[in-house]
Amino acid sequence: MNRQPPAISCAVMFSVVALTLGACSTQGGNALELAHCTSQADLQAAFVEREQSVATFRGQARFEYEGPQAHRKLSWMVSVDGAARLRIDVMTAFGPAWSVTVEGGRVAAWDRGEGVLYLGTAGRQSLARMTDLDLPLNDMIYLLRGLPPATAGDVLARAWSSDDGCTVSSGSDGADRWSATLRARASDVVEARRYGSSGEVSWRAQFKDWKKTDGARLPHELQLELSDGGRIRLVYSRIWRNLDMGDELFRLEPGPGVKIVEV
Repeated sequence: MNRQPPAISCAVMFSVVALTLGACSTQGGNALELAHCTSQADLQAAFVEREQSVATFRGQARFEYEGPQAHRKLSWMVSVDGAARLRIDVMTAFGPAWSVTVEGGRVAAWDRGEGVLYLGTAGRQSLARMTDLDLPLNDMIYLLRGLPPATAGDVLARAWSSDDGCTVSSGSDGADRWSATLRARASDVVEARRYGSSGEVSWRAQFKDWKKTDGARLPHELQLELSDGGRIRLVYSRIWRNLDMGDELFRLEPGPGVKIVEV
């Protein structure tokens, strides 16, 4: 019988998470005026431009998780390349103790202390066990970069003004709809939500502690409420963007003697 990967222990996780969602701008570089909600086309263009600005992302941070059955504080290093490649390292003073990589729809997790490499499909359940992030892969990769899950194919169906700024929403009221709230004038995305098929909130994210980093204004704190009752707080101490990331970063290749388990 295949051994199931253990839930990540305190000894095995790392500092970080990556957030980046800075001031949205037009191609001319002028900040979008959101006091009355700018056009949906401009907002869509701003989301696409923002995603391109953090196409590759790395962040070093403190990770705090409080869930129904566990509470952890860890050090993470997060690396993201595009919309499909992810690596999370749980760091100790001696290097990574637990590493998770996602590429091509497959996930790998290396427990260095136990000498075990877990391999499987990058589904929501396996990712939640390996990272504490009970999220679909797409949402995880966007949120770790400080972005709402606004893929290039999404259509902004609605936009309306409120005291908090401008709120935009994708699609209709059906499944997988998301919304994002942008602060007026600064045009920072301060909150994002994903909704289920019945309109319930699947997760709620807040982006805080905005700082200018590498020429871009980025959030350095993510607070995330998950559908299973878990709460996550990610506080970045350092963020890098637009790095060159080689293929080897997203491939775990342990040496001889490591047990390989399919999950």
